[in-house]
Amino acid sequence: MTATPGSTQAADASMQILGQLQESFGSVIGAAGKRGTDANPTGTPQDRIPKVGRGSIALGGQGKGFQGKGGRRRPGKNSNGRPQSDSGNSSFPSGSTADGEDAELLHLVARAIVRHEDTLNVLRRSTGWVFWIRSGDHSILPMLADLASKWREAAEKQEIQADHISLRVTLLWGIFTNLKEKLSHLTQEQLAYANRASWIDTSSNWNFQRWDSQHQMLIVDTSRPPLSMAQILESLSTLLRVINGDTLTRFAATKGINADTQGTVLWSLPVCKAQRSSRP
Repeated sequence: MTATPGSTQAADASMQILGQLQESFGSVIGAAGKRGTDANPTGTPQDRIPKVGRGSIALGGQGKGFQGKGGRRRPGKNSNGRPQSDSGNSSFPSGSTADGEDAELLHLVARAIVRHEDTLNVLRRSTGWVFWIRSGDHSILPMLADLASKWREAAEKQEIQADHISLRVTLLWGIFTNLKEKLSHLTQEQLAYANRASWIDTSSNWNFQRWDSQHQMLIVDTSRPPLSMAQILESLSTLLRVINGDTLTRFAATKGINADTQGTVLWSLPVCKAQRSSRP
């Protein structure tokens, strides 16, 4: 396969961004790696992940635009500011069919809003990822808080181009880089823990997992063959080359985080599948 000038330029730009990220924020990843090696994992693996309930839609209040083009005229006001009856428009008294038409129109608008929300949910499921990141020993939440703080400091000092290296790209780069570093330096104790948790098999290949709704936990997906360490490292290298501000439309937590954040934090990652040349 012959590389085109466009693909060569894109690859050079990706490598340049990775170099800037490593230069500006590599120290944070190094500190996170040292934090994760202070102690070996112990205890029984916990595979349970809290479920996130579906939000509800609340409709209420009165607004403009519900009367429609053919609705009744609203009564005017006299010089004292009180409602003034319109003797020329007495065909729609209070409680007549006009009120029923307004109620029906409001009902149709409410149904349209619900259908619109359902459509958006389907789109989110097909174009987005969700991360559940727990606090505690070996958590990456402190690293992400440090990355965000250092990124804001570098942006204020104009050490980086904030419109070229965004915070969302920096955070996801930090996750993938930290994961790649840890996988490359696993100890025997960590491999033993991963085996007890069913993350790897006896050959140290990494299992796919799926959600078991009956037992409310992750279990090994036997329908998919496990991945070798070399395959995972290669996949992470590919992801690091392709993440940029065009493919990532958003990457943020549902609540504020800091080094002392406790519990499980939900992160949303919508991905844009359209090519840059096809978007306005």
